[in-house]
Amino acid sequence: MDVSTSGHRTSETRASFWDFFDRTFTSIRLAIFLLFALAIASILGTVIPQEITFQQLRQAQETLYGRLALILDLHQVYRSWWFLLLLVLLCLNLGGCLRKRIPAILADWSGKRFKETFILTMEETRPVEAIKSLVSDAVSGVMHSPPRMEGTADEWRFDWTRHRIHLIGFPLIHLAIIIVLLGALVGLLFGFKGAIQIREGSTGSRYARIPSGQPAVLPFEIALDKFELSHYPSGEPKEYRSEVRLIQNGQEVYKGAIRVNHPLTYDGISLFQSDYKLVGVKGVALSLEGPDGSSHELVVAPGVETALPKGDVKIRLAALDPGSSLRGAWIDVTIEHGKDAPQTVRIFQKDAKPTRIGDYEVRFKSYEPLYASGLQIGYDPGAYIVWLGCIMLMAGFVVTLFTNYRRVRVQITRVGPHKTRVKVSGSSRRMRQEFRETLEKTTKGAIASA
Repeated sequence: MDVSTSGHRTSETRASFWDFFDRTFTSIRLAIFLLFALAIASILGTVIPQEITFQQLRQAQETLYGRLALILDLHQVYRSWWFLLLLVLLCLNLGGCLRKRIPAILADWSGKRFKETFILTMEETRPVEAIKSLVSDAVSGVMHSPPRMEGTADEWRFDWTRHRIHLIGFPLIHLAIIIVLLGALVGLLFGFKGAIQIREGSTGSRYARIPSGQPAVLPFEIALDKFELSHYPSGEPKEYRSEVRLIQNGQEVYKGAIRVNHPLTYDGISLFQSDYKLVGVKGVALSLEGPDGSSHELVVAPGVETALPKGDVKIRLAALDPGSSLRGAWIDVTIEHGKDAPQTVRIFQKDAKPTRIGDYEVRFKSYEPLYASGLQIGYDPGAYIVWLGCIMLMAGFVVTLFTNYRRVRVQITRVGPHKTRVKVSGSSRRMRQEFRETLEKTTKGAIASA
C-alpha cells in the first residue's frame, strides 16, 4: 500500500513539473521578456567596449564598476554566461510554442479539423439534385479548384481547400529562428577570434587569442608577399591591402588579397585586414649634387654602409620617421669621414635647402617603407547553421505573406418535401470579411440565376 502511494505521488510530481514546464515555455510573456532582455544586452554590447586587452582587464579590476563589469562579463557580452542562457531560454520558448501548435497544424493539414469563421444558411424549394451543381460550380470558381464531394440523394457535402502550404509558414519561421539561435550558440561556444601581425616578406602562424591574449597556432602559415598602402591627397590612408599566400604542410593551398571589408576565408577561418604598422624601411633614395655640378642617385639600405661616389665618405642609415609636420619625413644618417669621429645628420624630405655631406649637397628624395600587416582572425563554425536558418526564415515569411489558407464546406440537405437547406461555412487566415462577402454573393447569385 505504501509503495503504491509513493508511486502515485511520484507520477503526480512529474506531471506537475511538466505542466509547469509547458506553461512556462509556451508563454508569450516569457518570449517578450527574453526579446527585451536580448535587446538590452545588444545595447550594452554596443555601448561598452568589447574584447578589451588583458592589460585593460587588470586595470578594470581596480574599480568597483570594473569588478562588477568583469563578474557580469560586460567586456564580452556576446560570450557571457547570461547571454548564452538567454539564447537557450529563447530556443526553449520557441520550441515550446512550436510543439503546442503542431497538433492543430497537422489536424488542419489532414482535414480532421475545420474551424469555421463564418456560416451562411439559405433555404430553397428545389430539390438537392437541381441546385448542387450550381452551387458547386460557383464556389469552385471562387476557390479555383474542384471540390472533394460525397453524398446521397438527400444530402451532399462539398469541401475545398486552397493554399494549404500556408500552414507550414508558422512552424517554418519558428524553426528557422531556433536554428539561427543554435548557430549563434555554436559560434559562441566553439568559435574564436585572434590577431596576428606579419612583416612584409615573412610568414607567420602564431596568433594571440582575443581577449585573453593566449598564444595559439593556425593550421596553416600566412606568407605576406606584399603590402600596399595608398593615400588621399591630404596624406590620410585611403586603402591598404595584403597580398598573401596560405601554406599548409609545405604546399601553397591558397593565394589572394585581403582588403578592408574584403576578408579571405579558408577552411572556415577568415582573415580580416585590421591595421598596419611601419616597422622599417627597405631603402632610402638620395639625390647627390657634386661640386662640379654632376648629379647622382644613391639608395641606402638599412644596416648597410654605403660610400659616396667620390672620396672616402661613408654613410649609414640610422633612423627614419614618416613625419607629421610640414617638413615631412626625415632620416638620420651616420657619416664616417676618414679617421674623423662619426657624425649624425638629420635630413628632412621637404626642406628647400640641401644638406651638405662632404663635397656633396644631399637631398632626401623618397623611401620604400617596410610594413607589418595586422590581420584579425575569426572562426565561426555556426555560420553555415545561421545561413540555413536565414534561408528558412525567408521562406517562412514568403509562405506566410504571399499565401492565404482558406477552406469552404457546402452542405446541401433536404429538410422537407419541398424544402432544401444550403449551408456554406468557411475560414480564411486573412481578409475574412471580404472572403465571406464574396462567397455569399456568389452562392446566392448562382441559386437565383437558375
